[in-house]
Amino acid sequence: MISAGDEEDPPARWFVLTQGRSGAEHAFGMSDLIETIGVPPAPEEQSEGAAILRLCQTPRGVVEVSSHLRMPLRVVRVLLFELLDSGRIRVIAVESDSAAPIAPHVPPPLYLLEKLRRALQESFDDKERKGA
Repeated sequence: MISAGDEEDPPARWFVLTQGRSGAEHAFGMSDLIETIGVPPAPEEQSEGAAILRLCQTPRGVVEVSSHLRMPLRVVRVLLFELLDSGRIRVIAVESDSAAPIAPHVPPPLYLLEKLRRALQESFDDKERKGA
């Protein structure tokens, strides 16, 4: 984890941290949940992997892990793969938009839009009458 005082260039740090790997063999979905298996790391263990294990004692989304650790998603995915490969985490796959085929956009029916417009107009008119 990078602290405010680190002078190391973050892209170089990410490169070193992932040992130059740009992707992981397991395709983690952004909404997949990660959960620590077994005993969490000792408090004195300060690696990024240990931080992930501590954070994921309750299931956390991949994007949430990335955000909490302030690390790029691609770096977190590589670290997660290492933890998965070593049996330290389990992945709870959540159906996500990225896994689902993209459906063509179908606009809502006109009657539904008209009903919504009327409801909004009535709400606006009621507030206007009360305010006047």
